[in-house]
Amino acid sequence: MFLNIFWRPPILAGKRDGNVEEPMRNETGSHPATADNERRTPMKSATFVYTELSTHAARKAREFYGELFGWQYQDVPGPHQYALVQSGGQVIGGIAGGQKNNQWLPYVGVADIKAATTKAKELGATAEVECRKFGDMGTASVLVDPTGARFALWQAGG
Repeated sequence: MFLNIFWRPPILAGKRDGNVEEPMRNETGSHPATADNERRTPMKSATFVYTELSTHAARKAREFYGELFGWQYQDVPGPHQYALVQSGGQVIGGIAGGQKNNQWLPYVGVADIKAATTKAKELGATAEVECRKFGDMGTASVLVDPTGARFALWQAGG
């Protein structure tokens, strides 16, 4: 199974209407895009809300995507190599270093993760990780669709 201790959920918060907003905080507690923490980007449910690259060559990936797209990175403190990816001042994903495989994992925001996970399985997906809560940040599940492609579902909030 690919998912291991290095995997982290996207750091997104939810609203009761099922939309997801991105309130990422840096080490000082402020939003990386603005010091006053006022700017938020609402994201509709059932859209891609975060993408994570797992790789054994994080530095090389950061250099490549930084040059290609102008992405900027914010290192996340902790025992594992992880950086948030920013584009235009918005957090759009992450890069996890020290991994065996090199692959992207897209996250789709949903209003009801249990229902969406159940429906995906009814439609032929298999679950690598059933709904797993990450504190008050939200809940994730990792699925493999009927074609063999991996993706994650994310329901923000507690």
